[in-house]
Amino acid sequence: MRCSPFPLLLALTAFLTLPEVRAQADPLTLKAHEALLAMELEEARQILALLPADSPAVASERALLAIYEGDCDGALAVLERAGLSAKPLTAELAEIARGCARVTAATTVLQDEHRGFVLRFKDEDDVPLAPFLMEVADRAVDTLDRELKVRLPRPLRIDVVRDHHSLAAMTGLPEESAQTTGTVAIAKWGRVTMLSPRAMSHGYSWADTLMHELTHLAVSRASHDRAPLWLQEGIAKRQETRWRAPFPFDDLPPPDVVARLGFDRGIALPLDKLGPSIAMLPTAEQAMVAFAEVHSFLRFWIKENGEDALGPFLHALAAVSTQDGVDVTLRRLTGHDLASWSQRWQASLAQVPSNLPPELASFPPSRDESASVRPRIPTPSSPSRMLYRSARLAELLEARGHREPAVIYARRSHEMAPFDPSGRARLARPLRALGRQEEATPLIEHLDAVRAPHGIFLALHGALLRARGDESAARHAFEAALHHDPLSPEVACELVEGDRLPEDKAKAALCQAVRRR
Repeated sequence: MRCSPFPLLLALTAFLTLPEVRAQADPLTLKAHEALLAMELEEARQILALLPADSPAVASERALLAIYEGDCDGALAVLERAGLSAKPLTAELAEIARGCARVTAATTVLQDEHRGFVLRFKDEDDVPLAPFLMEVADRAVDTLDRELKVRLPRPLRIDVVRDHHSLAAMTGLPEESAQTTGTVAIAKWGRVTMLSPRAMSHGYSWADTLMHELTHLAVSRASHDRAPLWLQEGIAKRQETRWRAPFPFDDLPPPDVVARLGFDRGIALPLDKLGPSIAMLPTAEQAMVAFAEVHSFLRFWIKENGEDALGPFLHALAAVSTQDGVDVTLRRLTGHDLASWSQRWQASLAQVPSNLPPELASFPPSRDESASVRPRIPTPSSPSRMLYRSARLAELLEARGHREPAVIYARRSHEMAPFDPSGRARLARPLRALGRQEEATPLIEHLDAVRAPHGIFLALHGALLRARGDESAARHAFEAALHHDPLSPEVACELVEGDRLPEDKAKAALCQAVRRR
């Protein structure tokens, strides 16, 4: 799963979900909280400065403001001074402040005052990624401003952490949920917290993930956090790739098909019954279907209402504080409520294919099938086991300089999974090193021959294009590779020969850092 963000429902934080604390709040405190939801931190600070510090509601909001500003130690100090750090209603907020303080101790902080970004790295080895993170963030916020009419405030904070434990500590998402659903980033507390690409063996689509999470912040700001989960995730999925040029595998697997299969197999949920977070669904398959549902629904809704309908819908939600605010807003803008739109969307799914190519299918058996099919226990001769064994042997042999036998095992793994870009890269790499370019070229020549992005495959594709003199297409491929696996030598150094470095200064610094590891 590329990303599975934890929506900005703030269910753990403020008195809006805590009746006993809310009862103590006055209108001015409520106004400060609304300012926080809209990420208007200076306005919230000015309001809270006028309020008595001994109020539990005010202390909670001051602590929340400190977390938004990245001062987790300060947030904990506020709660402790108010005697709230161990109270049942605010202990969870205090625990998040403690976890955040632990993770952010001894971090490296970089600030781009011109563009208004603050980056915080837990691992100093990730610092060379800073220019690329800032570039993606800059393009992302411009896209959100243009398409959703939402300008995110500055400074905009992005934290890069090492592992799921740190991700959970910083945000309050249960670590088990993060690992189960493959969560790699979370938009919460007015910032994005994301895993370093080094947390996975071949990276992940960190750039599209960053766009996804920044969209969550924009949606929360525009709607004052009144957008429900399906709308949050639907818009975020839609925006993931809109900040950049398209690639052939961007829409694979097609969300309409996955959504239909989810309903056919009984694992899809109604849009308004997805729970507090997709990241907290019980399986990765259910999370995949949920993302497909919200993406498919939103594309259908925009097709029916026009590209310009989304921004006004979001901003209109901010003015409706009732629980049925979405239905009220939808009826006013479109004449139909959510149930009606959902019914029309599900009817449209009957027109889409009801299956996926085998290389894109990853569903468990349907309820009817599972009653008659026993779970298959992998054996040493099972295809998946043989694929893994061949791929792993190829990698180990190549790493030790045994390229000829590496080719033999890499070819076996490629034949078992011909559409897998990692298998194509695993075979093409030793072939190139052996001077057998004519055999390597067909493996990496065409992007539409694979079903998913892979950093090293894209870098090999870029090197082939560069050798052919197509510098523009090569740059496009290398940029895409960087946005997936920036810390692999092939990607960071763009497959330049010997001790040479890429011409771009930031890429040269990244290449040098990767070579030192």
